[in-house]
Amino acid sequence: SMISNAPIIKKIYFPRLVIPISGVLSALFDFLVALGIFLLMLLYYYLQGFEISILSMIFFFPLGLIIAVVASMGIGCLIASLNVKYRDFRYIIPYFIQVFFFLTPVIYPLSIFDNSWLANVLHLNPMCGAIDLCRSAFIDTVLNWNRIFLSLASALVLFTIGIFNFKRAEAYMADLV
Repeated sequence: SMISNAPIIKKIYFPRLVIPISGVLSALFDFLVALGIFLLMLLYYYLQGFEISILSMIFFFPLGLIIAVVASMGIGCLIASLNVKYRDFRYIIPYFIQVFFFLTPVIYPLSIFDNSWLANVLHLNPMCGAIDLCRSAFIDTVLNWNRIFLSLASALVLFTIGIFNFKRAEAYMADLV
């Protein structure tokens, strides 16, 4: 995002943090549009007789969404600042994304692991907690709040590291792009 917006960065001064955050917010808007369609389908199934817990949807889903957005902003700012300084960094990003897709329990539940230590390590990935919360919003599953707080803490650490690194690199960003 920083490299593609280099002409704007060189011409005028504005808070550079707007560029990576706008990428996350535009993806969030796309997600909310898809969520609206999903909620219409959910309403249809509710009218057909399926049980849906509205209270857990109202509480768990936004909390999972907040964890996901905070982690995405942190990672996005970190990658944007690293990509400005090290141009070849953009070539290894797809490999990191693929590894984290496999480490995130989307198509498999964490209950398949007998070892609770491994499940705790996997919850250092903030998306694990976000997916657990979103899954629990629609399917009544028992949440391990210690693991959710572990994911929230790792999301906040990623956010802090990303913003700090971006702010540190912002001073010389116009010279490098």
